[in-house]
Amino acid sequence: MIGLFDQLGYTIGSVAIGASDLALFPLLAGSHGQGIAALGYASGLLVAYIAGFIATWFFGFSRDSLADLNSDHPAETGLGADGLVGDTDASELTTTGSTR
Repeated sequence: MIGLFDQLGYTIGSVAIGASDLALFPLLAGSHGQGIAALGYASGLLVAYIAGFIATWFFGFSRDSLADLNSDHPAETGLGADGLVGDTDASELTTTGSTR
């Protein structure tokens, strides 16, 4: 969307770096005023949200994998009793280095 606005002659930019999403609206600047810049940025943001939703809908978690992630039973999720993957016992872990 921002590329379309650029091709139409409306430049859209920001006066600072680091901000994104809704926090960027007060920092927008453009060649035809802040209103046109906000319109271009909002339309691009909306397209990005819709594309992200569609991608998640088709390629995201299935109902089964979501149920496994929300389960309270470690055996169902493949985690050990200590919350770690595999057969590692929490008493085997050290913070100072290897015990070998």
